[in-house]
Amino acid sequence: MRLLKVFGLGVACMVWVMAAGNSGQGQENPYYLFLETWTQWKVEVLEGSFNLVIDFPTYFYDPDQQILEVMFVEDPRLATDRSFLALWGDGINLIVNGRGRGSSSRLTGIYQVPFSSEGGSFELLRMESDGMVEVRFRGELLLLRPRESWQTLAPPQVRRWWNGALIRESFTYTVTNWGLWPKEKIVFHFPGGGL
Repeated sequence: MRLLKVFGLGVACMVWVMAAGNSGQGQENPYYLFLETWTQWKVEVLEGSFNLVIDFPTYFYDPDQQILEVMFVEDPRLATDRSFLALWGDGINLIVNGRGRGSSSRLTGIYQVPFSSEGGSFELLRMESDGMVEVRFRGELLLLRPRESWQTLAPPQVRRWWNGALIRESFTYTVTNWGLWPKEKIVFHFPGGGL
């Protein structure tokens, strides 16, 4: 993989003094760091049929208003325990022959730093009080300031799908540090999910 670009998203971040590795004991901090990894999977069908559709985005957000709306969480702790230092959103969208075929996402609460995802493809190694982070994503070590993203493109590959279809696929991976957001602006849209 090769680095394509690092680009700033141009909004000032709030300064938040916190101790990395906070166990969640004592006074709760009113802010959290919002990090996101996103995969765009592009498929061109060369032969046969490719009928895959993906669905179930679990969160939506407005970066200008710093509002996070959560439709579903896999871990009930996330909905009831406000001591998280960061939230990590991980998602994918599928494009087949130039047309959207859905997206899927999930949220994970990060309660201590360093943090490693299951399988280790994403690691939060360090958080600074100004919102800057050091992360490792798919083996790449990155330093990202608030509202900064990193993107890389995996070269296209041709392969057979399980049903025999011949496809050319490519993946674009993006990591974004959305910065520090107020916990009071998280909205849970499911029973028992309110903070």
